[in-house]
Amino acid sequence: MPGWKTDDKAWMKQRRAQWKQVKECLNKLDLSEKGFLKPLKSYYLTGEYPDDKEYPMSRLEYAPLIEIWFDPEQTEENWQQIKSKYADWKWSDAKRRFKEIARELGFAYMTGSEESFFAGLEHRIYRFMFPSGLKRDDHPELTDEQFSDLVFRGIRQTASFDRVFMVDIANPYSLIFLEVEKWHDALLLGYQERGEFTWCVEWVDRILPNPDAYQACKVQLAKEIAAVLENPNLPQVAKDKITEIRARPGHPDCEEE
Repeated sequence: MPGWKTDDKAWMKQRRAQWKQVKECLNKLDLSEKGFLKPLKSYYLTGEYPDDKEYPMSRLEYAPLIEIWFDPEQTEENWQQIKSKYADWKWSDAKRRFKEIARELGFAYMTGSEESFFAGLEHRIYRFMFPSGLKRDDHPELTDEQFSDLVFRGIRQTASFDRVFMVDIANPYSLIFLEVEKWHDALLLGYQERGEFTWCVEWVDRILPNPDAYQACKVQLAKEIAAVLENPNLPQVAKDKITEIRARPGHPDCEEE
């Protein structure tokens, strides 16, 4: 199989070592029958799934996701080839399962851990499986109000920005880091009074003057949110709210004056 270097002893040794972590992750999935682990190990090491009538790959509803995750080269071209093998309904099942895993296993939430489930591929997999949906233009079927409600509901379900900043250790693979683009477009459509807006302003003004004191992924998120807050095209009501928040007693900007 392309990408699998089964004749390379060093590559195979590394692959076997990596399998230990992959197996731990697989054990967290709802594999009602653990008999899948043996053929999945063979596939991970060799690129060939055994002819197993009891545990065929076709029985796994997230088989496309497994193939993407196990691909040694992790190229867009390989992923497109994997996608083309499956019917639309099977691909839809894999997309649904990916989101379920995100919620169930914690990388969509703040777990106090920097560990990745999909070997650091969470954001890449999400963008590949859901190439649209990150901007207002991706949702022409929705009214502005419906889009804004979708954005804020999604942020609450994923984790919310303020929770990223609040925990001691944020998971850098959380899907919340992909929500800033939608949040930006929702704010441009008309500011809504939401608690997370106030918290975002406060955290940005606390983190950016002292970035070395914070986790790198928190600093990056603060920078992206700051760029949204500084957009001159924000509605005036949002600009006024930012000014009011920064003038409050106890706010970092206020304390420095």
